[in-house]
Amino acid sequence: MCEYRAAREEEFEQIRLLWKEGFGDGDKLIDEYRRLLYRPENTEVAVCGDQVVAMVMVVPAVLHKSAGGTMPAGYAYGLTTRSDWRKRGIGIKTYQSMIRRKISEGMLCVAGSQDDEDMLGFYLRHSWEKAFYVRELTAEAAALPEAPAADWAAPEEYIALRETALRGTDHYVFDLPYVQMQEYVSRDGGGGLLKFPGSGACCAVAAYEDDETVLLSELLAPDDRLLDCAAGVLRRMPARRIRLRLPAWSGAAVGAELVPYAVMLPEGEGYSYIMEHPDAYLGLDLC
Repeated sequence: MCEYRAAREEEFEQIRLLWKEGFGDGDKLIDEYRRLLYRPENTEVAVCGDQVVAMVMVVPAVLHKSAGGTMPAGYAYGLTTRSDWRKRGIGIKTYQSMIRRKISEGMLCVAGSQDDEDMLGFYLRHSWEKAFYVRELTAEAAALPEAPAADWAAPEEYIALRETALRGTDHYVFDLPYVQMQEYVSRDGGGGLLKFPGSGACCAVAAYEDDETVLLSELLAPDDRLLDCAAGVLRRMPARRIRLRLPAWSGAAVGAELVPYAVMLPEGEGYSYIMEHPDAYLGLDLC
């Protein structure tokens, strides 16, 4: 018999072991997450036989509405189950428990990213639905225009640029500790937070996806500046190609393809709002 509930502070070392098994991260990254973001009440666990065997985390955020007003929101990630407890439905029950608890506490919009098509299919089979679309485009470095190099941005500077770029849209707003963690993860991947001098409120999050590819997991810029910004990143981070991830309302003019970015359980006020506003933007991703 398993109990599904918020984590307790004294359970963190069990959570650490589960995290390392599920995702392969080292202690340094986990300790940084604990310093910046970890709160027991924002981690849901399955406790079976007095052991933490599954978990999922959620980061509090705010959904800013295009017409004005805000909604308490959360970004869920890090779902994993201990290998000897898998294929029993424990992970999905942990995720459902977290969403329902957080909705009851007032977190009205809870979205979670999927790592790949297999995970997307897994969620869809368990009643989740696609939400928060993005556009993606891969460009070869040799095909990009000449452009000045991008510069590194501090987290506080990035937040200001991001909010200016997203003004008037439906979008998630993240606080400083989350953006600091995003910078840490990106730097661990050879990149960081970027700005584009002379290009106004343009910004990007970059890391190496592999030896030949830079991933911009977030690029915010006018359509006529997207490829210039991509070229500027490659002057800072040399690679053979670059993959861009853009808001759903950006990038169609340069051929970026619309793809699902996140999933939501069809419960609560936030789900209804996002279904009525399919261009709403989530953005940022610690994975």
